[in-house]
Amino acid sequence: MIHFRIVIKKRRSWSMGNVNWEMFKSELEREDSMTSPESFARLPGREQLESLHGWICIAMDKATKRFVRGKSKRAAWWTEQVKDLKGRIAKARKKWQLTRKLERNLDGNERCRFEYQGLLRHYKKAIKETWRYC
Repeated sequence: MIHFRIVIKKRRSWSMGNVNWEMFKSELEREDSMTSPESFARLPGREQLESLHGWICIAMDKATKRFVRGKSKRAAWWTEQVKDLKGRIAKARKKWQLTRKLERNLDGNERCRFEYQGLLRHYKKAIKETWRYC
């Protein structure tokens, strides 16, 4: 069995919602007709694979829209304080859920719930504050 690995430098994607499949098929046929089967068969396996990949990319470029996925932009309002509060809220919520399941002591459960709700209010207030300065 032969294994090939293609390395694509940029992560490219096509919008698959509105593909013109007839155009895709005709472009693949056009690319295929430009190369004779004998010359294609004489190519090493890796070059055959790269040729096929290139043909598919050309056909998809003509048949649909393309976009490059990149890193998403950082939210301007997301600060270290908000990040810290988000983590503390997650821990408080898990603690509250565990006490609700495990403890029969309602005081412990209520204390954890109030702690969680207080952190949640503080978190929402912190987000509103950071939004003001964006």
